Parts: sequence; C-alpha cells; structure tokens
Amino acid sequence: MQGLPPEPVVATFERFRAKRRFDLVYAAAAWHWTDPTTRWSKVVELLAPGGVLALFGRPAELKDPALFAAVDDMERRLLPEENRTAGYPWSTDDMACVDGLTDVAEQVLPSVETTTAAEFVGRLATVSAYLTLEPEHRAKVLRRVRAALPDQATSTPRCS
Repeated sequence: MQGLPPEPVVATFERFRAKRRFDLVYAAAAWHWTDPTTRWSKVVELLAPGGVLALFGRPAELKDPALFAAVDDMERRLLPEENRTAGYPWSTDDMACVDGLTDVAEQVLPSVETTTAAEFVGRLATVSAYLTLEPEHRAKVLRRVRAALPDQATSTPRCS
C-alpha cells in the first residue's frame, strides 16, 4: 500500500507489543486460537478510540438436518467437551460485555455451498476441535464423519 509500508512482526497475539494503537484489528479464522483469559483486554489495549475489531470466519454446518444430526452426534461422542467448543469460544453477547468494545454486531453473509464429502472432511481437519486431537484419534473421527456423508453435501454458514 502506497505510503503505508508493512511492518512484519513475528509474535503471537498475546506477545505482540506495539508503541501505537490501531484503527483496525482483525483476525481471519484465527481468533479462537487466542488466549481466552487475555484476548479481550489485549484487543482493547491495541485499538485506538473508535477503532474496529473485525473477526472473520467461515465455519459451515451441513444443511441436511439428518446429516447435521449424525455428525453432531459423532462429535458429541468422539470429541472431548473442551474440543467441541474450542472453535466457537465467544459470542457477540460476550463481546458486548467487554469494557472498551461498543456497537458489537454480527454480519452473516448468506450462502449455500455444495462440496464433496472429502472437501468437507478436509475443512473439518483444519478446525481446532480436530487439530488438538492426537493424530490417530483425529484420523479415526474424520474417517467416521466421512463414512456418514454422501459423496456430496450442502453446507451453510454457521452463526454464533
């Protein structure tokens, strides 16, 4: 960007230190990896007055109620409780209670996607609820999910 040279920084969100505040802080499909005990105070510290926190994600749910129920049941049985909620550890209600965050709003862009079962399972494999599993257990759960799906599945964005 002209006049705004990037300043690369290699650090976790929690260890990032800045000498200035920012008009925009955003996370694209990564906010759930931040420390839940410090994420809100850290972002308020980084935002300039009137600044914006923008969290982007594209989790998807299976549109077919029977398929959704089958996968949900498998996840309830095969994923530890802390893993099942790891990808969605906050809500707009939680954000609205944070001192320093105002005008909290969620924008859902409606869409429907038809994907292959392999692609859907591949996407699940990138979700923290699955990534934090031991590799052998993760592979077992993903195989079971794949076996429950038809060759193609339709999904819609998941709202928090």
